[in-house]
Amino acid sequence: MNYINLYANFLKKFIKVKRPLRVVFDCSNGTSGIVLKKVFEKNKFMKPIFINDRPDGNFPAHGPNPFKKDTLRQLQEKVKKTKANLGVIFDGDGDRVLFVDELGQKIDQDIIGFILTKKFDPPYIATTINSKKIRELKGFILTKVGHLFMKKAMKENKANLGIERSGHYYFKDFFYCDSGIFTAIQIINFISNLKTNLSEYIKNFDNYQRLAETNFAIENIEDTKKKISKIKSFYKIRLKIHPNPPLKGGNKKNWHVQISESDGLFMEFFSKLEWWWFSLRFSNSENLLRLNIEASDKKLLREKAGEIKRLLT
Repeated sequence: MNYINLYANFLKKFIKVKRPLRVVFDCSNGTSGIVLKKVFEKNKFMKPIFINDRPDGNFPAHGPNPFKKDTLRQLQEKVKKTKANLGVIFDGDGDRVLFVDELGQKIDQDIIGFILTKKFDPPYIATTINSKKIRELKGFILTKVGHLFMKKAMKENKANLGIERSGHYYFKDFFYCDSGIFTAIQIINFISNLKTNLSEYIKNFDNYQRLAETNFAIENIEDTKKKISKIKSFYKIRLKIHPNPPLKGGNKKNWHVQISESDGLFMEFFSKLEWWWFSLRFSNSENLLRLNIEASDKKLLREKAGEIKRLLT
């Protein structure tokens, strides 16, 4: 049996492109290109452009991890040169995916997640490190970060969509599994219905400011746990704890906080005019402590990120 054809024919059923689109696919010399060429062959609207589509375990163009520095450069240049509507890059085995808009700008993973909520009904599964934009939507259920926890939560809640900041997106229609190609198809379907460019659409997310995930090497796990407890105490003694705080409460200097320790330490802060949150959690696979932080404006983001980093050192 030709399993590639079977898989491609299955994926073709979900393509609903309604206008001509030019899309650049960077396959990272992994496995995605073999399938993608079959998926979009003879599609009257799609004009796919492939780069690094030949499987090569030496990864001659760039590494297989699209999150690594400079990995996106070739894709960004190709999108701008060909005036494409979208750029898509996969990791080596095709389960993770990142996107760039028609200007070659990287699109945050949570913006992609938000777009996917326009295509699927709730319930959805997310984690504490997903953007506030995601967690504010109705129908979201939180779980721990990680493939095992995401799939388990989706099955238990019969969720239609799961979103991780790692570039993994899970779908009930895809047997509760994650798929970069399936995700790409859904995003392509979405932009084919847009009456504006993708870069214009995502301007609505400008009020969500975020730093890239920061990793700290762990030398002594007990010392690290003590530092995390110190950070928790540092903020608790200064703030009023609310089990379910209002989205906007008090005056600008009167902060409320919500705390969760279901997956590391998560603290979310609200005042009348501002908000911010941070997550400190141990990696599931590496000897690292991961810091994620998001805020309502850049100044507050820089201030709080610096504060937490000083408390960790």
